[in-house]
Amino acid sequence: MNVVAPLPLAAADLTVVRDGALVLDRVSFGVGPGCVMGVLGPNGAGKSTLFQTLAGLLPVQAGSVRIHGQVLPRMRGRLAYVPQQQAVNWRVPVSVRDAVLQGRIRTHRWWRRPRAADRAAAEAALRQVGLWERRREPVRALSAGQRQRAFLARSLAQGADVFLFDESLSGVDVRSKEALMSTFRRLRDQGHTILIASHVMAEVEHCCDECLCLNGRVTACGRTQDVLTQNMLHDLFGSYGADYAPATRRTA
Repeated sequence: MNVVAPLPLAAADLTVVRDGALVLDRVSFGVGPGCVMGVLGPNGAGKSTLFQTLAGLLPVQAGSVRIHGQVLPRMRGRLAYVPQQQAVNWRVPVSVRDAVLQGRIRTHRWWRRPRAADRAAAEAALRQVGLWERRREPVRALSAGQRQRAFLARSLAQGADVFLFDESLSGVDVRSKEALMSTFRRLRDQGHTILIASHVMAEVEHCCDECLCLNGRVTACGRTQDVLTQNMLHDLFGSYGADYAPATRRTA
């Protein structure tokens, strides 16, 4: 008998209230291995709230989150969350390598010096994202795109295989954006699961295999080329929806 492995990430009927307001209304979806999923929606749609909830940083009023079939507290190390850039204090004087080594804290006491295995994991992660040559520089000296890659390296050193990137492509130059997208695709091809929150349709269309359309609730979820229709974008962005639709799909 064939045994079907549980999905790397699945949410069921997630309901979240913040400051007395309903932000997420019975959100359900699943994403498999080897997939880049875009979470698309306007500002205020609940994308950041969803990611923080998936990461276990916010309580839920109803519903559940499962990582590889297990409840989140038991599988926390398998999921990594990278917040929006403005949520990070870049003034902390830490080197790129030390920032990546922070991903190893879950494997030991925070006050213990890194072991050889920790340093090897950090080096492998930094080489994978192309930042090994800049390992001694302070994180604050990196460009916005390079900082995102540094946080990705920290997540890899952590041992995660499910990644949540909140607006990771915003505020970065074109070259850095392409480098990030290339890294996401390479991780996908290695079997990892990646979610990218964005309010820009072109970003999702360009680099995501699947798309979750979110505006407080799930309005659509499926293959990107099937989901991004004029009608769906109108549901997400109102009267501006047609402006977001690709020309080849304006009548879809």
